[in-house]
Amino acid sequence: MNRRKVVVPVITLIVIVCAVVAWSQTTQRPPDSEQPHLGVPGRYQLFQGQFTIVSSGTPFKEIGVFKLDTHTGQTWMYAEGSNRDGQLYKEWRAIQN
Repeated sequence: MNRRKVVVPVITLIVIVCAVVAWSQTTQRPPDSEQPHLGVPGRYQLFQGQFTIVSSGTPFKEIGVFKLDTHTGQTWMYAEGSNRDGQLYKEWRAIQN
């Protein structure tokens, strides 16, 4: 089975669950007048999630860091490593819906 075919749906499910949780938390807050010293949560939320990778037929679980734009729903996954040329990278990669 193709790794991408497994990883993308799992990450999408994680993102949907986190978006629903974030939305439900913001709708249950008391009005700002009752909490004058608390600020509005930031637009971007960072969270940790677990996803499954299937490569060479053996699935394994990995933990990643995700960034969610609470205004648009766009989500990114943090990735770091090296490419085939040996160049290091540290970047946020957009997760396509």
